[in-house]
Amino acid sequence: MADPLYTLLFQGLWLLADREGRLEDRPMRIRAEVFPYREGLDMESMLGWLEAAGFIQRYQVGGLALIQILNFAKHQNPHKNEPESIYSPPDQLGVTSEKIGSAPADSGFRIPDSGFLIADTATPAAPPPPVAAAPAPASVRKKAIKTAMPEGFGVSDRVKTWAQSKGYGQLDQHLEAFARKAKANGYTYADWDSAFMEAIREDWAKLRGRLTNGAAPPPESGAALDPDSQPAVEAEGLRLGLGKWSGTEQWQAYLSRVRAAQRAEQAAPAGVH
Repeated sequence: MADPLYTLLFQGLWLLADREGRLEDRPMRIRAEVFPYREGLDMESMLGWLEAAGFIQRYQVGGLALIQILNFAKHQNPHKNEPESIYSPPDQLGVTSEKIGSAPADSGFRIPDSGFLIADTATPAAPPPPVAAAPAPASVRKKAIKTAMPEGFGVSDRVKTWAQSKGYGQLDQHLEAFARKAKANGYTYADWDSAFMEAIREDWAKLRGRLTNGAAPPPESGAALDPDSQPAVEAEGLRLGLGKWSGTEQWQAYLSRVRAAQRAEQAAPAGVH
C-alpha cells in the first residue's frame, strides 16, 4: 500500500486535470494546490514515483512539460459542458494504471474510485520512498544537482522557441529581472532554462501589469498573439473586467469564464455592453 501522501497527491491530480486527464507538469504549482500548508515535500520525487508505478506519464510537447493520468477516461464521466483539453496527448502512453473500487463517477466531480493506489501491472510496484526524506527511487531517474546561476547565462534557443509559441516577448527584460532576483536570493536550480521560463510565466519582471488608467497593457511584442495563449486570454479577461488569472483558480475554469463573457458580449444588441 502506498504512503497516504502519495494517495492524496494522486487524488489531487484528478482534481487539477482537464477532462482528458492532462495538466501542466509544474511540481511547485502542484504542491501549492494539493498541499498548500505542508512544507518539506519533494514533489519532483513524488511525481517521479507515481510515474514509475504506472499511474501517470510525464512528457513534453513543444517544450511544455505535461502530465497524463493513465486510464483517466475509464474512471471519469466529465460534464458535457466541460471544455475540451487544450493539451496534446503523449505520442505513446506507457504502463496503464488501475484502481480497485466502485464504478466510474456518475457526476461532474472527479472522484478516484478508491483511496488506494494499485498499479495495473503484472508485478506490484515497489513501495514509495519515505515522504520525510523523499529520495527519488533509483529506478525513476538520477536526481539532478542544483547549481548557482551559470556564468554567462542567457536566453537559449529552447527558451526563445517556447516564448514565441506562448506569445511572450521582451526576453531581455525578463532575463535581467530573473538574474537579479536569483542572484540576490542565492537561488539554485537543476534546470535553469526551466526556472527562467517559470519566471516569465510568473512575470517576475512585472511587465504585464495594468496601465495607470486601469486599461489592459499592450502585448509584449509586436507579433500577433495566439488567441489561446495565456497572455492573450488574460488580456481579454482584463478588457472584460474579469481580471488576470489568479493562479489559485484552475486555468480551465478561468478560460471558460473569459470565453463565456466574450460570447455574451457578441450576443448583446449593438450599443449594449
